[in-house]
Amino acid sequence: MKIKIKIVTKEYFLGDFTIELETLPHFLLWNKEKVSNAPLSEMDLFEIEVALEEVFVNIISYSGLSKTSLLKEDLYISDQLVCCILEDSGKEFNPLKNIPQVDVTQSAENRSLGGLGIFLVNEIMDQLSYERVDNCNRLTLIKYIK
Repeated sequence: MKIKIKIVTKEYFLGDFTIELETLPHFLLWNKEKVSNAPLSEMDLFEIEVALEEVFVNIISYSGLSKTSLLKEDLYISDQLVCCILEDSGKEFNPLKNIPQVDVTQSAENRSLGGLGIFLVNEIMDQLSYERVDNCNRLTLIKYIK
């Protein structure tokens, strides 16, 4: 499902990051520095960081891209929301297609493996969408400012 929103942009940032685990700290710091100016609670800032980390690691794991490939991020910040649009040219992979229902009351040993990360992202972000555009995966994550 494609999200259609009108963003009256207060701030806009564009970032390019190599798709390798060593880039993760830089990616998270870049986002933290930009988003920290938004009027978000500490919990909201933490949730955005957790979601971005999970998505970045998923892209490394499932895109099939080399370490020299780039992840493009469009980051919009307004008085109403923070919107992160992540785009990679990897093989088609819709992480939202089959988000598992996870029984968090069960112990880790009794739960099936896989899917917990995207389940968590779906729980902590306010809105998610995926689309395949021009042979690229585009994942949009939105956190509304309350």
